[in-house]
Amino acid sequence: MLLDEGSTYASNVADETEFMLTSFSDAGGSPNICAVTYGTAPVTVDISQQKSIVSETIETYVAFSDPDDVNSFQQTARAFASSAEATAYMKQLDSELNQCTIYSTESGTALPLTTKVSRSPALVVPASVAAIGWVEVSPGTRYYAIDVQRGNLVVRSTLTSFEGMTEQDFRELITITASRLGERLLVEQ
Repeated sequence: MLLDEGSTYASNVADETEFMLTSFSDAGGSPNICAVTYGTAPVTVDISQQKSIVSETIETYVAFSDPDDVNSFQQTARAFASSAEATAYMKQLDSELNQCTIYSTESGTALPLTTKVSRSPALVVPASVAAIGWVEVSPGTRYYAIDVQRGNLVVRSTLTSFEGMTEQDFRELITITASRLGERLLVEQ
């Protein structure tokens, strides 16, 4: 059973991108393009083509963990100004992830911590929904992230698992989320 940690907050794209890049740099992360995997919000390393980075709000809706902190789950949503901008973001994310297969960070020991990054297999989602995901594996830890897009809305779901919930479990959860998103009436502002 997952426990609600009550972690809900609002931010914007510029702040989330700066936090992602700073966190990766402070951890001694390399190569720089892999910073895209370090954020829990739907943002990319290169935001130069994104128009509304300060005004677009990013909402973190849920953050849960189990009593032993074996699994930690979070969902974050970003409403883009238009469907076209959300689609451009998904293409940029795809491009950046294609350039990152492994990264290293400082681990506090003589050896850096090496993390392997691989793309998640395609999810079965409604035709009106797109999904891009990846898996990170480092000693004892697995991190899963999938961005699901419908219209101008992108929802990032992440799971950190210390030998707990499996990738298949996570994928089933995200497939349900994508299906529900695909069933909802889409209203762009």
